[in-house]
Amino acid sequence: MAAKCLSAIRLCVIRVTKLNADGSPAAGPNNAYVSNSPITLNVTPEIEAGEDRTLRSGCGCVVATSKGDDSLKRFTFELDLAKIEPGLLALLIGADQISSGADPIGVWWKGQLTCDSPAVNPVALEGWQTAWDGAGPAASPNRYIHWLWTYTRWQIGPLTLQDDFFQPRVTGFSLANNAYTHIWGDLPSGTTPGPLGGFFYSDSIPTAQCGPLSQPIT
Repeated sequence: MAAKCLSAIRLCVIRVTKLNADGSPAAGPNNAYVSNSPITLNVTPEIEAGEDRTLRSGCGCVVATSKGDDSLKRFTFELDLAKIEPGLLALLIGADQISSGADPIGVWWKGQLTCDSPAVNPVALEGWQTAWDGAGPAASPNRYIHWLWTYTRWQIGPLTLQDDFFQPRVTGFSLANNAYTHIWGDLPSGTTPGPLGGFFYSDSIPTAQCGPLSQPIT
């Protein structure tokens, strides 16, 4: 099969998987969420410039120079959503979920802790875009672009209540995660995620639902 170099359009679905403090997947129930309400996910890589050194003589002449490689440290995120999904927000930002029976109906914001300990558990974040081949959708087995960040932390972002559709916003950042294990069974065969995650072509996409779901681990 010839290699494909495809375009990507539309952010169709995101999946959030709760992690333990060490970065390993947390056991269920209700420790994951699949949403089809993302509007945009802005991803900004944080790059640390390599050290730039110059040696000059006493007369100001350049004797030697050296420039180290730039380093990818982490990513920062802005996620805009089209729906108010209490279960998703509770999982992302560690808010206390308000329920009516088994149904999530809201959240209570969680305040700042008195020390610098993390207020919420981290989550793995995944997103799926539609792969595009020229003037139409790409064919199987490369129908989607699957993005993965293995460790992220989130907080509520600026909110605008107005005479228009409300769009929840959350902001976050990623860290490297050497303890991450992908438990969903939809990675390319024989691969292991890198500490910061990555992306790959995929032929499947998870089904969204309005409410948390349980990971396939115990």
